Amino acid sequence: MGTCYHGAGANTTDEIRWALTINYCNGSMRQQENLMLGVRPERMMTFPEELQNILGFKLCKGAGHIFASDPRQELSNRYGKGSKVDDYLEERNKLHKKRTNREVNYSPEE
Repeated sequence: MGTCYHGAGANTTDEIRWALTINYCNGSMRQQENLMLGVRPERMMTFPEELQNILGFKLCKGAGHIFASDPRQELSNRYGKGSKVDDYLEERNKLHKKRTNREVNYSPEE
């Protein structure tokens, strides 16, 4: 599927060699909705670990980290166990219903 191109070779010295890695995700290989951004972190931390894994908060052979840390640990450090109170949930539901109950017009006039 993928290929890694590099020409640095093995570091045969005792010195640290710094490197820059650029990682990306092909748009066709992503989920339709970015749930990691669509759900507030405080709410996300109340979900069971299995659901967090499905939503993308699980490392897979080094992929999926946040600044070289496990995303769940990063959220836990910032938000603790979270809170089920979501002041924006009702508003998001109203907006979703408004968007899905009408025909979408992508013209610049709207």
